[in-house]
Amino acid sequence: MKVNTTKIFNGLSCVSCQFRCELLPFPSLRTINCIKEQFCVWPESNYYLSIGLVDVVANSKYNYMGGGFVFVDFSLANIKIFTNARWLDYLARSGLRLILVSDKLMEPLAAYWKQRDDRIFSVLYTSDGYENILKSIDKIYLRKINATRARGKMTEKEVSVLFLVLNGCSLKEIAGELQIGSKRLYNIKYSIERKLGVKLFHAFQF
Repeated sequence: MKVNTTKIFNGLSCVSCQFRCELLPFPSLRTINCIKEQFCVWPESNYYLSIGLVDVVANSKYNYMGGGFVFVDFSLANIKIFTNARWLDYLARSGLRLILVSDKLMEPLAAYWKQRDDRIFSVLYTSDGYENILKSIDKIYLRKINATRARGKMTEKEVSVLFLVLNGCSLKEIAGELQIGSKRLYNIKYSIERKLGVKLFHAFQF
């Protein structure tokens, strides 16, 4: 799977009003002086997610509340981005709270990052359904952190293997890089596939 990470990490814009002011890499003057609720969707390629969140958040009671959030499109199509902490370091520069919007296949990886890094404020699970997501957003805007279920949480070793697989390494190369035996590596690979519900060397050929 090929992802143009240079483009992805080249911008973060607020979508709470028509001006769509830039927050990263350099905040615009209008954004610095803005008194409205700020929220962003990142990466910005998921048009339907952006429209849905604008409808639920920007055009609702949340407009008058202080603070701001980045809703992260934590879907399988973006999995290569989320196998190391670069995305977290980048988004944290915005100063906004980070909310993962996870599809069902990505729940184990979302749970891994939520438990590992307190810069992630909460996780929304699309498999919970519309009404439950609305309730979760209410809690988020009341600054209540949702309890995140484990949902087959991935381990650090599994995430390391996943990162190397998605960057084109063979199992032999991964075993050498991580200094683990072939049998253990195959067990880790099987565990990743079981948690994500996909085959590592087939489903990731986007």
